[in-house]
Amino acid sequence: MPDTQRDVVVDKAGAGRLVMSLLLLFVVPSFLFVFFKLSSLAPGLLLACMCILAINIRGLLGFRVSAAGILMFAFMFGGAFAFGAYAYLSAGESKSLISLLFFFVIAVAVLLGQSIVNYDFCIFNRALIFVLITLILLGWLKLFWQPSFLGYENYSKPVFPFSEESHYSLFLGIIACGVIVNLSVFASIFLILNMLVLAVLMPNLTLLLFSCICCFLFLLRIRLLYLWGVLIVALALLGCFLYFFLLENEYFKNRLDFSGADNLTALVFLQGWALAYSNFIGTSGFGLGFQMLGSNFTYLPEISEIIYRHAGQYFNVADAGFLAAKLIAELGVLGLLLSIFYLFLLFSVIFSMNYWLRRSSTLDSVEGVIVKNYVAVGGIVFGFLVEFFFRGLGYFSPGVFLFFVALTVYLKSRTFLRRI
Repeated sequence: MPDTQRDVVVDKAGAGRLVMSLLLLFVVPSFLFVFFKLSSLAPGLLLACMCILAINIRGLLGFRVSAAGILMFAFMFGGAFAFGAYAYLSAGESKSLISLLFFFVIAVAVLLGQSIVNYDFCIFNRALIFVLITLILLGWLKLFWQPSFLGYENYSKPVFPFSEESHYSLFLGIIACGVIVNLSVFASIFLILNMLVLAVLMPNLTLLLFSCICCFLFLLRIRLLYLWGVLIVALALLGCFLYFFLLENEYFKNRLDFSGADNLTALVFLQGWALAYSNFIGTSGFGLGFQMLGSNFTYLPEISEIIYRHAGQYFNVADAGFLAAKLIAELGVLGLLLSIFYLFLLFSVIFSMNYWLRRSSTLDSVEGVIVKNYVAVGGIVFGFLVEFFFRGLGYFSPGVFLFFVALTVYLKSRTFLRRI
């Protein structure tokens, strides 16, 4: 961890390695998912993690792991392994054992986060901006061209290399949340307008939600006293926008209507909470076990049967639609505590970012670098709320990987900033 007596590492190749790592993160899992007609992003994400580890190996050689970190990781892995072994031996369920590879994903994410801690802000910021511009250009390209080769012809709304618009929006949105907190006013408005226009023209509700979150993060740079007043005005304007424009659009009108049984998007979202509740109660708070949602032991709520009757198949039972529901259904009380922890983390991020965004201009160069990296990863941690509470892809997703990277940098940087 850098301090005021130690220069921050300025590695000219660092930006290239970070860009390559982020590109691999969204290209490899999505492309393999489409090309090989996979049922999960997991194989592609694991391959991407191996490539990321190889690319950044030089920067990770000096990484030191605390004894507490090793013990925590060993405890979590040991618990998951014990349950996986029990599930396999007693019921022949092997998914939990195979999914232990998720801990490899966490380890690579933490290692990458540790290397980012020592990067100059320009390196980190340039990498994020390059990937963000690439993603925005891919979004605009989608409006005029849709891939019809290498398996993409089997999908109705692909955004190359993503299989669908929502996957694209999840990655674009979380990167945008990390970039906008350090952009100028003009650049921030330009980014938000691009996201809003893409969200309406595609159309895509996930991207629209990220546009609203970026607006909020942009406002965090003003004094907390004025922030609430501005937020009230912004929410009023957003309400008018929703009422007079979006609800006239058939796509958004259908997805924002929770009253009808024909709205599959709304039903899948409500199913997530129902799955969390029914499996939490059905297992007396113990949960089904790691990666056991969707197995024969799953307690299916009535809303899942409604979806089946309308669509002819079950939708999003294995991933519950979003991460919080999956955690609670599978890990029980522990999943509920993790969800509550993330809520507290969100509030902590809001107040902390607001404070440091306003103070950053008064700090020296080394401290300023740490603060800018800190608020950038804070934006990513905050942006993860979409995948956590609204639209998730399970544990093996690029968004989860980015969250662990950002959380590592956030916690390391916060430890340093407490000394200022």
